[in-house]
Amino acid sequence: ARRPGPRASRGATREARADDAPPVDTLQEEMRLIARARRSLASSPAAALDAAEEHRRRFPGGLFAEEREALAVLSLARLGRQAEAERRGQRFLRSHPAGTFSERVRRAIGGAE
Repeated sequence: ARRPGPRASRGATREARADDAPPVDTLQEEMRLIARARRSLASSPAAALDAAEEHRRRFPGGLFAEEREALAVLSLARLGRQAEAERRGQRFLRSHPAGTFSERVRRAIGGAE
């Protein structure tokens, strides 16, 4: 097996990792959308779903993707769109079976696993 060169490769790896971090303004915008979805969930699940969908479009692989998907499932369930909530919830649970939001998602879709 080939081994990377002594110092040059390691330095390049460190630089690549630093470049992988999202810009601060992008992170702030992600946080703003997720916060809007959280705040809206109880009083306006449609607004929460809109915020989650905007986040999905703008930041498909964003740092808050797991929470976004959970908020979308919870919003769909509160809107009475149970079939959609269940489909999306099942997909969420396959990806995050023991994640932070998994139990809430399970409850929202009727405990189906």
